[in-house]
Amino acid sequence: MGLSGSNTVVGAALNSVRRHFVLVMAVSAVANLLLLAGPLFMLQVYDRVLTSGSVPTLLVLSLAVTVAYAFLGLFEWVRMKMLARVAAMVEGRLEEPAFRASVEANRLGADGQRSEDPLKDVETLRQYIASPGLLFLFDAPWLPFFLFIVYLLHPVLALVAVIGAVVLIGLTILNERALSAQMNDIAEDTSHQNRLIHSSRNNGEAVAAMGMSPALLGRQQQIKAGMIDRQIKIIDTGSGFSTATKVLRMLLQSVLLATGAALAVAGEMSAGAMIASSILAARALSPVEQAVGSWRQFITFRRAWSRLGKTLGQTAPRVAKVFLPAPSAELAVADLALVAKGCETPILSGVQFNLVAGEALGVIGPSASGKTTLARAITGLWQPEGGEIRLDGAKLDQWPADTLGRHIGYLPQRVSLFAGTVGENIARFAPGVSSEDVVAAAKAADVHELILRLPNGYDTHVEAVDNQLSAGQMQRIGLARALFGQPFLIVLDEPNSNLDNEGEAALMRAIGAMRKKGSIVIVMTHRPNVISATDKILVLAGGKQVAFGAREDILKSSKAPAAELSDDKAAEQKSREAA
Repeated sequence: MGLSGSNTVVGAALNSVRRHFVLVMAVSAVANLLLLAGPLFMLQVYDRVLTSGSVPTLLVLSLAVTVAYAFLGLFEWVRMKMLARVAAMVEGRLEEPAFRASVEANRLGADGQRSEDPLKDVETLRQYIASPGLLFLFDAPWLPFFLFIVYLLHPVLALVAVIGAVVLIGLTILNERALSAQMNDIAEDTSHQNRLIHSSRNNGEAVAAMGMSPALLGRQQQIKAGMIDRQIKIIDTGSGFSTATKVLRMLLQSVLLATGAALAVAGEMSAGAMIASSILAARALSPVEQAVGSWRQFITFRRAWSRLGKTLGQTAPRVAKVFLPAPSAELAVADLALVAKGCETPILSGVQFNLVAGEALGVIGPSASGKTTLARAITGLWQPEGGEIRLDGAKLDQWPADTLGRHIGYLPQRVSLFAGTVGENIARFAPGVSSEDVVAAAKAADVHELILRLPNGYDTHVEAVDNQLSAGQMQRIGLARALFGQPFLIVLDEPNSNLDNEGEAALMRAIGAMRKKGSIVIVMTHRPNVISATDKILVLAGGKQVAFGAREDILKSSKAPAAELSDDKAAEQKSREAA
């Protein structure tokens, strides 16, 4: 099937069900042998019953063919049930790595622009494996067997059948070449349309406020029109080949019958053999017609399989053989450099600093200086092109992603809550967590009272209040999620971008509390009113490290950006006034 080059994860999923495929092949073998019942019945009726006039013989033959067809139906039903279960097993093997790949699609080095969802690819595999379209792979090997039986009846009929088979197989190859390019084009159009719809939905407020709906609708309709045109061409092409194959096979059956009749008139074969050979030849060529009819689905399956193998090969998780203890001492960043996929120029380089338990670092710098990139690297989302990041002396990739994630709290710039309850979001959807830990994280983020005012408190479903939560409230719930479990390393990217004075004060208290518990806190900020809660500062500009040191020393130097310096002095003045 051209699938042998798939990555080890996908290949392992196929190998795990190889034994079940062998069983399906065995059942298919019995089913194909039972298909001989029809031709044999015709042969005996024409050559024995009609010549002898024996009604008992006809009854026995009728009973035998009825039993044979009953078993044929049973075996056909069994192999479809087996394929459905094999498909479910393959999906079960691939669902977890596909979900991980979907979640980690933005990891540096992975295909961050991928528009296809790995989980949809897994669903495509399951649907095709469980469909009748796959059966031609199990029936096609029996084509030579049926042609050999025809040969035993008469070599001339076998020659006609072989010529017909070659022509049908040629049509199948032409069908493959004609559909593959068109299927690739429509896949690109579909991806383009999905990206446009997704971005329009995510920026719905901006679209409505600036009257962009007509323009975006026009663009979507333009893409859709092209897709429909290509879909019509695919249907025309596919149906054309399918119709040609079907007509050719029917014509071939008539040619075989006519040839058999000529041979019967010449006395070279019996009337029963004539009818039987026609049925056998039709059965031999049936998988070819079935293949042409389901070729679109097979191409979709093959592309999904290839794409999934590539995706899982890029995001295959590391399996730890020795589990490291939880980090508790230090974070070391040495000569860190990061390069975006498809680019040669580093977007961050020369970053180097050390932090120990209980310290807090403020990362400041103008827009596009590399603050968010650094946050993603420190949390293990992006892989360094050069240099290294170590926790307690171990590089981040020495921890499996899930294990590392339990030691990290991360608040991204754009906070999104997942479908579920507020409590489940704070608990990161981990099973078996205690209510005390969830409430403790909420109190640490000073969002406990806010949550209690929701319709069902911590059990409120996010979907029910999604439009009622302000950006600042979502940011504070996101902060509680970052603090859940008292992680050792806490990275906050623009944590006060949507906070009012009360929320900002709560954020500063949370930073102080986590430092007392031995956590390392790193705050990326453009307008750092929370810098006064840190004791060290890292200055970035143009993707390079400008300065690193004690907060007081950096703020007194000329290397701190003027805006950040003035904002920080204002924050310190507010702190002194509050005291």
